[in-house]
Amino acid sequence: MIDIKVITQAIYYLLKNIGKCDELKIVKLIYLTDKYHLLKYARTVTNDSYFAMRMGPVGSTVKDVLCFNRTALSKQELKFINIFIKQDGEYDYQINEKASDNELDMLSETDFEALNFVIKQFGSWTKSQLIRYTHNYPEWKQYENLLKQKTLRGEIKTEEIMTTIDDIFPVTKENIEISRETVSGQLQ
Repeated sequence: MIDIKVITQAIYYLLKNIGKCDELKIVKLIYLTDKYHLLKYARTVTNDSYFAMRMGPVGSTVKDVLCFNRTALSKQELKFINIFIKQDGEYDYQINEKASDNELDMLSETDFEALNFVIKQFGSWTKSQLIRYTHNYPEWKQYENLLKQKTLRGEIKTEEIMTTIDDIFPVTKENIEISRETVSGQLQ
C-alpha cells in the first residue's frame, strides 16, 4: 500500500541532506532509492507505481506529492505534506524549517540506508546527469521509441526495476537473485 507519509518523509530527508532541489531531481533520487532498496531488500521504500516518461522513470504518487495534487490527495494528506515540504518557485522544493528530524517515524532503518546511499552516490549529480543515467536502464529503454512518438508514458512493473547496468549499487548478484525470487513469489 502506498503511504503518502513515507513518501513525504523520504523527500524531506533528501531535501534536508541535499538542500533545495527541483522536482525532476527529487523524482530521480526517489526512483534510485527505490531501486537500491528493491535490489537489496525485495521491496521499495515508497511502494509507488512507476511509469516511463520522456525524462525517465517517474513514481506517480511521488509526483502527486510534489505537485500537491488536490485531486489525488486528501486534505489530511496535503496538510501532512506541508508540515515537511514547501514549494519554492514553480519546480523547486525545500524543507519546511518547522519540521523536525524527530518526526521521521515512518522510515525504517533500511529506508534510511537506501536514502543515505543515494544522497552520497547521486546527491551532487545534476538533473541532466540523473536523466541520462536513468535512461540507460532497460525498464525505461523498453519505452524509448514509443516516448519519442508522443506516447505519454508506459507502465514499469516492479520486477522490471530490479536491473543493474553498472557496479554503482553495492548489492551482490546473489542478493539481487534472492530479492527477485522474493518479489516474484518464487522464493520457498
